[in-house]
Amino acid sequence: MNPIKIDAEDLTMALQCNDFGFEYYLDRSTGEVVFLGDDVVEEDEKLRQLLEHDPDRFLSIVPIGSSESWQLMADFIDQLPSGEITERLVEAVQHRKPFRRFKDTLLNYPEVRENWFAFEHRKMLQVAREWLDDEGVEAELKTREPTSASAQN
Repeated sequence: MNPIKIDAEDLTMALQCNDFGFEYYLDRSTGEVVFLGDDVVEEDEKLRQLLEHDPDRFLSIVPIGSSESWQLMADFIDQLPSGEITERLVEAVQHRKPFRRFKDTLLNYPEVRENWFAFEHRKMLQVAREWLDDEGVEAELKTREPTSASAQN
């Protein structure tokens, strides 16, 4: 059987989404990442019926935890040279709301911010590949080059 093709950005987004109003699934037959939201809409109802009638077709995507997300930021900081930005980012992740503080701090350093998006993209591709391996899914991840516009969403 040929590996399914999966949009890497859709999968990494699902792996990072800790919004408890959404449930993400990988459709093993199409490679599509699908989701259910709190609001019941017609598409959700169709997906719910598919999940009920063909549960083996879908694999639940459980997002990575906040500690793993925090570790991504820490790994990024560790690879930066010593200096003002490194000190500010270390301080940001050691206080309340580290994710928000980290992103806010990066706004003052556009070049480092772009480096963060590229770093996060590479690391999340690794996480996605490991997740697929752990789940026994033969897949090809289709990637797009990250842009600052898509990385900000």
